[in-house]
Amino acid sequence: MENDVIQRINEVILESRISITSLSKAVGIPQPTLYKQVSGNSSMSLAVLYSLLNYFKDVSAEWLLRGEGSMMKGEPQQQSTPQDRIVGEIRMDENGNLNFKLTF
Repeated sequence: MENDVIQRINEVILESRISITSLSKAVGIPQPTLYKQVSGNSSMSLAVLYSLLNYFKDVSAEWLLRGEGSMMKGEPQQQSTPQDRIVGEIRMDENGNLNFKLTF
């Protein structure tokens, strides 16, 4: 679950086109600390999450933390239809090889 949150945080950072260095200065978190947490090398702290949500005021906390709704506050929710869904299955065979099966 934490990896999902980190992926969404990185999506926000990429979309905003801000560097980790600039972001760390803006939110008052040391650059090495922020980098380690958004890269997944260290656990994401509540203080960093809170600081990021305060900085990115238009980002939905529900989306960032749970992956539900739209990224930005006030955007209409995307309705998924059956043709929008891809279902996947990953299996490991007896030789340790991963096999992927996607259903569209």
